Amino acid sequence: MNIIVSSKSKHRFSAVAVLVVILAIGITVYEVTKATSSAPKIDFRDSNHQFNNLKFINKAKVSFSTPDPAKAQCEIARIMDEKGKRRIRKEDGGSYGAYIFTVGNETISEIVGSLREIGTIGTTVELIDTALVNLDFDSESAKLKSYESELSDLGKVRFPSDIQNKRKEELHALIQYARNNLEKLRENDITLLYITLSSGGSAKKGLNLIMDYSIVFLKWLAILFLLRILLVIIANLLVDLFNLVGIKPNSDQGFGSYSGYYTRYSNRGESKRKIKRVYKDRDIKPDSPEENNK
Repeated sequence: MNIIVSSKSKHRFSAVAVLVVILAIGITVYEVTKATSSAPKIDFRDSNHQFNNLKFINKAKVSFSTPDPAKAQCEIARIMDEKGKRRIRKEDGGSYGAYIFTVGNETISEIVGSLREIGTIGTTVELIDTALVNLDFDSESAKLKSYESELSDLGKVRFPSDIQNKRKEELHALIQYARNNLEKLRENDITLLYITLSSGGSAKKGLNLIMDYSIVFLKWLAILFLLRILLVIIANLLVDLFNLVGIKPNSDQGFGSYSGYYTRYSNRGESKRKIKRVYKDRDIKPDSPEENNK
């Protein structure tokens, strides 16, 4: 049994198929791009504030992103245990992390290389506190001894004056400041390392990326074709419903009596009509006797 399909139906089917494919491609590109580029917003203000307030001669900040945060958290924990000297902050979130600890100056490049193997290094910033660099260990030690000696002498005064009491308070602050500077100067070969971990897009390339696009495209292609079939079924049901209530659409004359009337009126206007002219109350005089005899 041969099924005859009109050329008009073929063109309509081809147009619908092309439209469905274009829509599927557009939705696929949008969905895959959104999935690979979306990243949660993470607030590192607290850890940034803590890192900036800590006084160290050498500082380094590393921004790190990875599609597998859990694996990265384990790797950073290993680095802190094996190479860290002093742990200051360790914050593990569901898809992020903030870590502040001290390491030897010579291990910074090695740590960055280990992180690069499991993710992407965004930025690496190294800072030097020039205020501490300009200090000398021997001079700071001498200042500390001088402050302690002066404080000891003032402590021997039985009835100190207000000025002496105020000087004691100043000496306490100066001694604490000098001790902190000496502690930092002893750690001249130490770097305060700050690592921020965030969840980045998938690093898939080549065949894996093509497979992702193909799967999403086929999924949406099937959905759109099923939607098209569903719309056709609904349209046919509506036509049957109209037939039951007495409304019969006609593809040649349009839908309903109004469309048929409009079509007939338009065709009528296109046909040629004969025009008959009638002249009344006009005397017709023959120009010659011959015409009058006729």
